[in-house]
Amino acid sequence: MLPPSTQGRAPPDLGLLSRQLAAEVAADRTLANRLEQEVGPLELRVHQAQEDLSLSRMQAKDAFDIQQRMTDLERSLEGQIHAAKEQLLRLGEERRQLTELFCSGAVDKERASSSRQLLEQVLDEEARALEETRAANVFLEESCRGLLQQLSFYESERASLSREVEDETAAQDSHEQAAHHAHARTFTALSGRPDPRSRPGV
Repeated sequence: MLPPSTQGRAPPDLGLLSRQLAAEVAADRTLANRLEQEVGPLELRVHQAQEDLSLSRMQAKDAFDIQQRMTDLERSLEGQIHAAKEQLLRLGEERRQLTELFCSGAVDKERASSSRQLLEQVLDEEARALEETRAANVFLEESCRGLLQQLSFYESERASLSREVEDETAAQDSHEQAAHHAHARTFTALSGRPDPRSRPGV
């Protein structure tokens, strides 16, 4: 015997419930596909943005490293230039002092020998610098000589081409004049009239 709460109530329609459940599953599946379609390009954009950011960071790091190396190199060169200037000043001052000592005669044999060696060292350094300057001048002179030779060759080629163009132009003008005269003589012969250019004095 059925309970009082179920008496007079129709049994549930299992077919209807099944169709409703199937419709809900289909709707959920459609929503999931739509979300997947929307999320897919978004994930690609996020991945591309992450790669671009990583590449930008690498490029920024490379640029920073290059700038740091250039700064270090600039500082090193400045230090070398400063040290070279100080050494030149020191050598100049020592040479001046030694010259004064030699002139005054207030120098002993040992100190004179040491001073002579120092002067020879200074002389060797100046001679080496002079030789480097001379070599640089020779290189520049050879480069200038080579450039002048190339320039002379190009000028000669240009003059030769100009003469060829002038000769070709003159030959073409002469050919056109000869063709014009021949055409005029032919026209005069066909018309039975004398060529006015064939008269004496013309």
